Amino acid sequence: MMISDLIKEEKDKLNKLLTRIKELKKELNELESKKNSVENELNDVQNIFYKLNSRLSALRKYQEPSKFNMLQKFLNFLFKHKEYIKHLNEDKHRQQSIQKDKDEYERVENMIRELQEKRGELEKKISKLQLQLNAYNTDEIRAKYDKLMTADIQQQLEFLIFNNSNLTSNIEFMIEAIRINPRNIQYDKTDDEELYKLFFKERMRQISNNHRIDNNDKEYLLEQYQKSLEELENPKEVEKGKYKIPHKYFFESIREFEKIFDAECKNGCVLGCGLLRNNPLSGKECYAFTSKYLDYDGFFDEEYGKQIQSLFENEKSYLAIHGSNTGNEELMKKIMKEGLKGTHHKVGPLSLSGTALYGKELSFFDALSYRTNQYCAILLVPKAGLEETDRPIKIWGTNEKDPINYYCLPEFVFGYMDPDTEGSRRIIINDHSQDKTYKYTYYDSSLKMERGDVVGLDY
Repeated sequence: MMISDLIKEEKDKLNKLLTRIKELKKELNELESKKNSVENELNDVQNIFYKLNSRLSALRKYQEPSKFNMLQKFLNFLFKHKEYIKHLNEDKHRQQSIQKDKDEYERVENMIRELQEKRGELEKKISKLQLQLNAYNTDEIRAKYDKLMTADIQQQLEFLIFNNSNLTSNIEFMIEAIRINPRNIQYDKTDDEELYKLFFKERMRQISNNHRIDNNDKEYLLEQYQKSLEELENPKEVEKGKYKIPHKYFFESIREFEKIFDAECKNGCVLGCGLLRNNPLSGKECYAFTSKYLDYDGFFDEEYGKQIQSLFENEKSYLAIHGSNTGNEELMKKIMKEGLKGTHHKVGPLSLSGTALYGKELSFFDALSYRTNQYCAILLVPKAGLEETDRPIKIWGTNEKDPINYYCLPEFVFGYMDPDTEGSRRIIINDHSQDKTYKYTYYDSSLKMERGDVVGLDY
């Protein structure tokens, strides 16, 4: 399905929702109007009921005059005394009035019951309709519809992606998205080589047609993109014993680069125009992220590259790397033995205060080339220890020789990297033979590291 078809489908979908909401509101208003009418009628009938009730109570309280005792009644009846006959007539009329009011009372009582039932049924229908309406976020739907109706094709495309992220796993969708704007590569989930070839071709066309880019920058950028395209069409063979970086990490760096520039570029500028907020860059600097692949492919030893790749792709643990300006082999062995000493700054978990990165903050190229001129400790921390679970793995502790400070426990120190010598960097793996040298006291649960806490490291 073409993107234009998907946009039309989304518009129709939102329009149907708005129409349905309008119908529900109309139906709700009609029911509430009926309910108001029933309540008004019920109030009128209840007023009649209260008056009847008062009159019946007054009639029932009537008592015969005390002067008419049994003997008097007999004599009056026998001789048809006029006063008694009058009394009997009045009593007969009173009884007739009581019966008439009783009949009216029952009729009105039934009316009240029927109206109350009718009101109850209307209230149930109104409640059901309100629940249906509450299920729709009307303001959000209206805002989406209005935005989609007034947006340009790129904004409409982003709307589709943000509302259905699975679209970016569809190669046909992504090919069309790249033709609309190469920057849409940032959303890609296919890692399809043909898609990235198209991206480079479209980007080169875009740069060639952009007259705002300095000619020197334009020449450099076109050259770099051409090299990148050639790498995909005819992958470079690296020297024996050197590490060939999988193309998926090339694609990852391209996506990351495009995300950064999409967020930072002013006025929708294309690559290399030098309009970064507070930080003008040349085209050469702009391309630095993407050029990492060309710089590092075949540079590092194969064993080292594959070790970093294996650590980076570990699904159960976060990879963290901590560099030290004053580090040496002795310090690295101490860290493997004692753990990594830290100070609590209440900013975020294990994120190591700029001296090390983990998870989404650590790209593959960062891991591969992290502080190559320094000794660096490598941590492999279980994700369950940093995520909000009922029983997080305990990562931090204090030891008996240094009870004031706390440490990332030595069992999570994978090893260390020595300084790079022309791509020949080694990883020394911790054999954990010294893990039990110190007795650690784990943090109490009330003091455990929470998501959002950062550790700044002292080394």
